Amino acid sequence: MKRLPLLTGIAPLLVLAAACSDSPTGIDSADGTALETARPDITPVVTPLSTEETLDLLHMREEEKLARDVYDLLYVDWSLTVHDQISDSEQRHMDTMLQMVELYGLKDPVGGNPAGVFTDSSLQDLYDQLVALGESSAQDAIIVGCIIEEVDILDLEETLARTDHDNLESAYASLMRGSENHLRSFVATLESMFGVVYEPQYLSLDRYEDILDADGNPGGYGNGGSDGGGNGGNGGGDNGGGNGGNGGGDNGGGSGGSGEPGGNGGSGGSGGNGLMDGSC
Repeated sequence: MKRLPLLTGIAPLLVLAAACSDSPTGIDSADGTALETARPDITPVVTPLSTEETLDLLHMREEEKLARDVYDLLYVDWSLTVHDQISDSEQRHMDTMLQMVELYGLKDPVGGNPAGVFTDSSLQDLYDQLVALGESSAQDAIIVGCIIEEVDILDLEETLARTDHDNLESAYASLMRGSENHLRSFVATLESMFGVVYEPQYLSLDRYEDILDADGNPGGYGNGGSDGGGNGGNGGGDNGGGNGGNGGGDNGGGSGGSGEPGGNGGSGGSGGNGLMDGSC
């Protein structure tokens, strides 16, 4: 497995910073206090976040956007099914974080920013570097996915340790399951398409192996063009196993196996498993 010189420069950028009105939740965007409601005898109660929790939440909102934006762009470049599928999941992660931002009356850092534009300058720099790496080859585009999911997992672990709000803990834990699932999918796709065994760049080897072993590995996403298709990887376990199909022809995608859920190969000859957890 080649070591990428860019990774050292990326590492510090991926560490979390430590340093709405008319909301349906009834929380004022300016200071997080409860607004008056139509029934004055009922006052919404939301325990304010600490400064650290606030920074974490805002960072995670933009970090999920970074993942979505990178995957969207790389899908345009390389038409790899794995980027398309996981981009949809990252949008759901963004939506989850937006719900929390609104619940606590915070200003959304995403706002109306278009794809590839970030309020956090460190995330902006990171996005630019990841896109440059991912556009260099299809193989590197998949490695970029592995990198993003690895560090997302680390950030979520640290963020979970810094909050005692049940709703945030639940939201972050859900994102964690999704990121672990995504990492398994990228790793399996890298091996099935290019015969490359991914080596973790940020996670400890034990943590990485625990993630790969959890609930079995999904099959990789085979990928093909209009005249042919690639082979989906082999998966196993309870959540989405089976062999990815062979793509062929204009719309020849193979079906995933009988795991829960087995995904269908997409059009354009893309075979392989769907995501292991449909909710993530």
